[in-house]
Amino acid sequence: MILNFSFNRNWSSFWHRPEPLPLRRPNLHQLAQQPTALPAEVKRCPVAMKYLKLLGPLAWGDFPERDPQRPWPGHTPRLRAPFAAAYLVKLNQNLRYMTQLRTFLIEHPALVWLLGFELVPADHLPYGFDPEASVPATRHFFVK
Repeated sequence: MILNFSFNRNWSSFWHRPEPLPLRRPNLHQLAQQPTALPAEVKRCPVAMKYLKLLGPLAWGDFPERDPQRPWPGHTPRLRAPFAAAYLVKLNQNLRYMTQLRTFLIEHPALVWLLGFELVPADHLPYGFDPEASVPATRHFFVK
């Protein structure tokens, strides 16, 4: 007997295309203060919500950053707070290597958005940014 399967269903019920996330956002502590203001895609991600609850109470707004008007040459320094938050994620996930941390972050774009990394816009990708390009290279995770 041959079974006849009908595929006349609406495919959107099977596959959800995420809405683009805003490229600008408040720090992690401010996001934790107003969880109802989070984008729907972040609320839908259990990993992002777990780390919002875990890391949100910390005073990320008071995190010491390097002076962007520094007198020495070179690129404008990256924010340190997203790196510190990522290190805490690494510890919590029991990840041994920075390459594992980077892979974990890339697999969870809502978490990349939440931690505050500088986002590289990409209209052709589901979240509106490129997680691969937004998460710094593994060598950038090493403290200098």
